[in-house]
Amino acid sequence: MRKNFTERIEALPVDTRTKALLSREKTQQKHIFYLNLIDYLLPLFERIANEQKEQVSFAGYLYFRFLLEFDDIIDTSAHKDKLAQLTQLKYTFELHEAAIRELAALFPTSSPFWPQFAGYKHEYEQAVLAEKQVSHTRQPFSEQTYEQLAAGKSAVCYAALLALSTLNGGQAGSGPLETCLRHIHIAFQYLDDISDFKTDMEQQQWTFAQQLVHERLAGRPGTSSDHNVLHKQLYLSGVASDLIGKAMAHYQAAIGIADRLQLIDLSAYLHKQRSLARLFGDEVRLLVQKARLKATQSHFRRPRSGADESLQAALGYLMANRTNTGWTDFMTSAGAGDTWISAYVAFMLADCGIDSPLLDKTLRHLSTTGSFNDTILQDGDSTNFLVGLHQRLTGTVPAELRQNWLAFTSERGGWTTYLDEIQLRQRLDLDAQTSVAGWFADHDCVTAAAAYILSDLPDLPAVYNATCRYLATRLASTGLQAYWWTSNVYALSFSALAFAGSGAYRSYGCQVAQQIARQQESDGYWNNPADGQPNAFYTAIALKALLATDPLAYRASIDGAAQWLMNNQMADGSWQTGRILRIPATNVRDPATVSHWRHSSFGVNTLVDDHARVFTTSTVLNALRRFVVLNTEPSCSLHPEPASMNSIKVTGLSTLPKGVTSS
Repeated sequence: MRKNFTERIEALPVDTRTKALLSREKTQQKHIFYLNLIDYLLPLFERIANEQKEQVSFAGYLYFRFLLEFDDIIDTSAHKDKLAQLTQLKYTFELHEAAIRELAALFPTSSPFWPQFAGYKHEYEQAVLAEKQVSHTRQPFSEQTYEQLAAGKSAVCYAALLALSTLNGGQAGSGPLETCLRHIHIAFQYLDDISDFKTDMEQQQWTFAQQLVHERLAGRPGTSSDHNVLHKQLYLSGVASDLIGKAMAHYQAAIGIADRLQLIDLSAYLHKQRSLARLFGDEVRLLVQKARLKATQSHFRRPRSGADESLQAALGYLMANRTNTGWTDFMTSAGAGDTWISAYVAFMLADCGIDSPLLDKTLRHLSTTGSFNDTILQDGDSTNFLVGLHQRLTGTVPAELRQNWLAFTSERGGWTTYLDEIQLRQRLDLDAQTSVAGWFADHDCVTAAAAYILSDLPDLPAVYNATCRYLATRLASTGLQAYWWTSNVYALSFSALAFAGSGAYRSYGCQVAQQIARQQESDGYWNNPADGQPNAFYTAIALKALLATDPLAYRASIDGAAQWLMNNQMADGSWQTGRILRIPATNVRDPATVSHWRHSSFGVNTLVDDHARVFTTSTVLNALRRFVVLNTEPSCSLHPEPASMNSIKVTGLSTLPKGVTSS
């Protein structure tokens, strides 16, 4: 917040609560345009004294806050109790009085400012009344009428130009500037109608966005009045994308005027808003893709008669959902994960013995660096599985890839997610004040996966040992924690798999396996702590870890997990998943400090699901395949006299998993 605003707020003769509400930093950030509006325009008004600039800026902000509260009273008074209404009215009156006092100190009663200001207020009042009339009657209105109302509702903001022009001696013309502000506020309104769509319906406010959704759905069977359904249709029908496009067009028109008037700071702000709108449009497009894909998936369980049938169905699902180059999953602000997911899925298949030309084809299409997708920089976790895939399919790792991968390890033996801070800041558009310490710290989950890959690389024993020692130290001190995943079972399971690679770490592997087994539910599954629901992914990696550590000691846990997975397979061969991936803000070192995680594919401090189900399904297939092999090999059988497992031969699964030898 501007320092002089803080001082001026403290000097206001208003209630302490009013001062606190005006000073709230989060609210200030939401209103940054109005905080800076006068500064954006000042280059055209050079005759104004500095003190007057500050005072008119403060007065304008106070009046803007008054209008926000006034508009909220109009919209929500019917839904509030009397005490809440009176409290808000008191706050609103104080804002209005404070704003007028500031303006009165700048403009005497005889100033031409006041009658013209009254004209802008009248335009605002007429626009509000017209909007309420439309909302009450639900009469259809055209795009032109909608934009006229949006511009009219912001008419008082144009008084800022009037105030500056009056203080400047009436020298600067405000026509182009007023047009610029109208474009800006129309863009604001289009975007607000999308973000407030559900709230507006709940408050019985009819909007242009609602009208368009109903028009798109007209005549369709099963058209619903349910708010949740209509909110989804806002995006699926294409209305949201259309409105975002209109907002971007108005931003562009405003940018043109700002550039012609050489208002550099205003132009920079508008370019940023247009970029954010474009990003919003991209996210809507991705969200629609995600929704359409999920609509094609099975939501009914079809328990398989045995592991053979289950594995074939899972493999069929994965092959049916493969693109020409690999697999995609996990929709985020960076797009869908493809490089990482392709490497992970192909690794899981190769790791459990699947021999297919498609895996070689997938590897050929992957870049030489591991990343979430090709729009974002290399990360340690994606590179883990790319290295592992090379080793499993070719028996070697390209020298450059190996060198780049090893750069992610620290002197302590831990592994980080990102290395290039400058590139990350540029990609995420982060300012210098935003910390990225959370994303550049060593993470147990990344380290554990790296250790598992290292256990299969015989020429890197020093790195493997250093990584395992780091995990053992963490296990003995704070315990193994997952940073990017909602359950510590991820870090625990990959650590167990890594420790199983050497007898020197067997005792640590046993400790980890005990922790994993204790988290198993009585029905055989492991749950997702984020929602408390059974989760196939966590069940699969836990099963995989117990099989690698001591299959005989954990026979009951293993049988229970395998049976639960086979009983909960979907009809299409996949397994349902949940929000297992979490994306903390870049400054978050400990995810436990985040008080609220949003269920969203976009932004930070969010929980994301593998909507395509290929991530979870490939992990389950890997675990069940290992379960089958251990049940069919006499040297390591869980069941001395298996009734049906001995005869299982899964088409296309022609090699044995890593760590399992044929008798």
